[in-house]
Amino acid sequence: MSLTTDVCLKLVSALKAAPFELPWRPRQGLEFESSAGPEQRLTLLNAWVCEGPTFRVADELDLTPDLLILDHGLGTVGLVHIVEPLTEESLVDQAKRHIDQATFLRHLLFTHGAKGGLESFPLDYTVESVLVVREANANEMVDVVREVATKTRFLHATGLNLLRVRAESEFTASELRRAFAWLLPATRQRLSDCRRAPARLKHLELGNYRLPGRRSWDLVANRVHLLYGANGTGKSSIAEALELVVTGSVERITTDPNADYAAIIRNSGSKEAATVELSLTDQSPKTFEVTKEGIEKAAMRKGLPVSAFRLNQTVMDQLIRTTAQQRARMLTRAFFPDTDYRDLETAQDAFNLAYGELPPEMRKEINPTKPEPSEPPEAVVKRLDWVEASSILPERIADCFPLPRDHLQALGPVVPEITDALRTLDGTLSRSALEAGLKQLDEAVGRVRTSVRPYRQAVVRCLAVLAQLDEWAPEPGEVRLEYSDLLRRWTERLALSDLLKKHLEISKTLRDAQAAGWTPSEHGSPGVLAKFPDLLGTNVAGLRQALDECKQELEDFFGQLQSSGPSGSVGGGPRSPVRLSTDDIANLNLVGAWLARQDPTTPREPFGDTIQDALTANASKVYGTVTIGGQGWTKRPVEFLTSLQPALDALLAFERTADPDGAPHRAAEVPVYRSGLERLQAFQATLESARKADTAYRQVEAKLVDRLMKQRLNEALDEVIAFFTPARWAYEGLVMNHKLRDGKVSIELMTTQTDSQADMRLNTAELNVLVLALYLLCGPTIDDNPLGTVILDDPLQNMDELTSATVARGVSKVASLLPEGWQLLFMFHSDEDLETFHREVPGSVYHLPWLGPIGATRPNGDGVQSDTRAQRPATKPLDKVAKSLD
Repeated sequence: MSLTTDVCLKLVSALKAAPFELPWRPRQGLEFESSAGPEQRLTLLNAWVCEGPTFRVADELDLTPDLLILDHGLGTVGLVHIVEPLTEESLVDQAKRHIDQATFLRHLLFTHGAKGGLESFPLDYTVESVLVVREANANEMVDVVREVATKTRFLHATGLNLLRVRAESEFTASELRRAFAWLLPATRQRLSDCRRAPARLKHLELGNYRLPGRRSWDLVANRVHLLYGANGTGKSSIAEALELVVTGSVERITTDPNADYAAIIRNSGSKEAATVELSLTDQSPKTFEVTKEGIEKAAMRKGLPVSAFRLNQTVMDQLIRTTAQQRARMLTRAFFPDTDYRDLETAQDAFNLAYGELPPEMRKEINPTKPEPSEPPEAVVKRLDWVEASSILPERIADCFPLPRDHLQALGPVVPEITDALRTLDGTLSRSALEAGLKQLDEAVGRVRTSVRPYRQAVVRCLAVLAQLDEWAPEPGEVRLEYSDLLRRWTERLALSDLLKKHLEISKTLRDAQAAGWTPSEHGSPGVLAKFPDLLGTNVAGLRQALDECKQELEDFFGQLQSSGPSGSVGGGPRSPVRLSTDDIANLNLVGAWLARQDPTTPREPFGDTIQDALTANASKVYGTVTIGGQGWTKRPVEFLTSLQPALDALLAFERTADPDGAPHRAAEVPVYRSGLERLQAFQATLESARKADTAYRQVEAKLVDRLMKQRLNEALDEVIAFFTPARWAYEGLVMNHKLRDGKVSIELMTTQTDSQADMRLNTAELNVLVLALYLLCGPTIDDNPLGTVILDDPLQNMDELTSATVARGVSKVASLLPEGWQLLFMFHSDEDLETFHREVPGSVYHLPWLGPIGATRPNGDGVQSDTRAQRPATKPLDKVAKSLD
């Protein structure tokens, strides 16, 4: 079996099956005019395929394609040629010949006025060539396309498609759909399921709307309207006015919350208010006056996103360049408006607020890379479902602690009730026991919080003092005091020594006199002379001991004075301070009380006083089990304070309202203290909101699946993009993938072969084609669109002439599939784009006068002018232009 016969059989079989489902006709009885009745024409099912026909067109062109596909509903003639290298004619020459014949066929059909489509929307027949080549020869088509595109305008008039054939005459389903995308099977099904528009725009008049005067526009009964105007003639004003009366606001004006619509929109040279008069096919005209807040009457569909019925470059850029999450929000609000997504937004907002109340460490645990943005509710539900459990495990109890457990344990010696509360929170607990333990813990931690600042200052200062005293130990002759203090104490001891000597001499004299029988006089006050002899003896002994100690101290101080000068140094080197300030002693006394709670031996004196006594006496002193002046005596107090400082720092962070340099914190930088009970309540609220959001996400996701899959949006989008693209076989297919990402529904534009993001691989023109196709497929599905109109403002931006011509041919076919009552409004500022569309699309053309409202007058006013050029009537039916030669 030859390649031609084998491929033809498989192609006929594929085209007869889904998604094309074209009826097959034998070569005998070939008819070029469909015998289908008017009802079948309306459903656009009058297309068929025939194998190996031979026919003549206008008695000028004989054609023998391997397959002929006639689609009267879309006005398309498809010529399928199986091309193999031949001795007498190369593959490249064959391809050029087929393209040349297809272009001549289009010319003959056009000049003879052959029409397809609907009676209400007649279409000029177009020609699509499908070249079937072996995969090994597919690269030779590059030379064909390059030469034809650069040396002729053939591809401006006809479509060229390539279908690769693999071993054993096999081809993939995706390549088959792209080669025959012009049959639009998925698009037919999608748009046939849409409802007809109950009414549509038929009249618009603007008064003093940005430009002076009144400008009116009456739309004729057509599916496509082509509005042309140079920059400054008011195209944007028309689109903006329709946005205002439909939605009640203008998107670009609402960016300023204090905007005055009347002042912005009313022409600056006009005294009368700006007005918009509008009428639909089912109602009389209504006039809307522009006020400060918008319009004085209720909007036609308040809250409807303008992107639901208008496409401009801004929306194109947003849909292409925005994030997948923002794209999902835009598309869902614009094209899938229902309560599900509004419920999702409400649930998401509530969840975002609740999620923000979670502790930062928990948010970081849920998502270590991005703890701040809203997270997938499902992940939050999984993390917090323990809140509603009958018994709560220890690791989950720790979630409720206002501070980490090690910080709380470090604070136990400060407030012992913290340690008691932690004991009650050990092990698995019931919800009631957990709440009781958290209440006890909250009260205990609250006692620390009330004094956390002075506590922390005391700890910091004590650590500094202990660091200075780390190596202190009593040593003989050590200089322990400043020179001035030494001098003062030496003089005091010198005076005291003199007094003690005199006191001792007097006491000894009285004692000896009484021992000799002397008694004081009975007259007068004897004072110290009345002392009894035994008491005097004791007094003498005490005075002698005090005098000895005083002499010892006097010698010690004198020795220190000799080894110290007024500069306060010993041997020229610095010496450590040996006297504590009053504040240092008070701080050490405070932290020593906390330290004592961990000491098995209760100290007798305060910590700071004990240290000062040791320094003064140049002797070791005992504080509990700590020997001040012993080897490494500061180690245990320092370890205790070092573990305590981070806990106090953590508490103090909740109290700070300014940086150390005095600059105030921003609110977002200040951590919020939440008690254990508050955290538990926040967990409960977040869990409930996460479940609601998770349910809402699943409902929206299910709706997206329904819209993207069941309604064949992805399939239709892929085939329309392919239909709008010259040399479409060279491009990958495109799909919209839905998923949950970062807690939000997202829609990604992906390529089908490399599974890459479309905006990373396609150029701007290709991406604009994508968005245009999306609007043509989704715009007519919006039941809330009161205008029955999809507005496409300069949709051909960044497209070359060949792409524009291809898009125009495709738009004419898609427009014929629109549900009854719907219309498309294209706005152009380029006369070349207008001419391209007018040549290919049977649309009504309107011109905005060049600066008409500015000082110009016409008998018929400054309104939109309808094009005087009428559409070409059909002069001959197709069967009169082409006939079978079989």
